[in-house]
Amino acid sequence: MNVLIIDDHQLFIDGLSYLLKDLSPSLKLSSADNTELALEKLQSGTDWDLVLLDLMMPGISGLGVLQRMQAQNMPFPVVVISAEVDSSLIQQALNLGALGFIPKASPREQMLTGLRQVLDGEMYIPDDVQLALERLPAPAASTAPTLLSKRQLEVLKLLVPGYSNQQIAEVLFISESTVKTHLNTIFQTLQVSNRVSCLQRARELGLVGESE
Repeated sequence: MNVLIIDDHQLFIDGLSYLLKDLSPSLKLSSADNTELALEKLQSGTDWDLVLLDLMMPGISGLGVLQRMQAQNMPFPVVVISAEVDSSLIQQALNLGALGFIPKASPREQMLTGLRQVLDGEMYIPDDVQLALERLPAPAASTAPTLLSKRQLEVLKLLVPGYSNQQIAEVLFISESTVKTHLNTIFQTLQVSNRVSCLQRARELGLVGESE
């Protein structure tokens, strides 16, 4: 399992690296203490199973990294691990494709629980952070279509005939983990939690028809 840590504090990278050893016996860790190096590693051709990203980076911010990843179609699972708990910034990160948020002050077991949940294809946001996000003004529904990439729309349309993650992966020549990442991003963007409600919302927005 390939994991990339993007953080500008070496002490935190070292501590997180030690904690991550409990995730998998086949863990392969890499790190970047600046966003320029991070982007190089993201573009290196490595199939990253998990990217752990700090929002408050010098130079290009963590949000900037997420924007680059989205623009360049790098759908790696990203979890924001940051001391910054500003709800609007967290929501922006989620809108840009992050699959979870974990405060740096979280206990060890909470971090591991959250990371395992994302690796299992789900999203992870602590309850208190989720409550804070729910208090934010809801985005206009009309903006949702523009937030889906071409690949995400392709995945969405394959939900109509009921394709499984494996079938979608075979049709689009991508991995199942990439399919899970796309689906989680789609669910987050459309503000739904499962495939049925996702398709219902997508039809309301005109993203898919009754049959594709």
